[in-house]
Amino acid sequence: MADDPQPAPTLAEEFLAEFRAGWARLPDKPLFFTLLGAWTVLFHFLGHCSFNFTDQPSLFAWMWGAWSAPAL
Repeated sequence: MADDPQPAPTLAEEFLAEFRAGWARLPDKPLFFTLLGAWTVLFHFLGHCSFNFTDQPSLFAWMWGAWSAPAL
């Protein structure tokens, strides 16, 4: 029975295949993660200038406060 169809890949298998293909196409991975880390550090310590209405300049602290605040 050579005509038996292969079972369709699961959603997780499809995602893993796409992720591996995308990861292989990503150029300059060390540069990308260095810049991502620098951006994260800058936004954590310096924050964003439009969030001056809070006492915390950190973008991540503002996001946590917005997430954990009780519903209005």
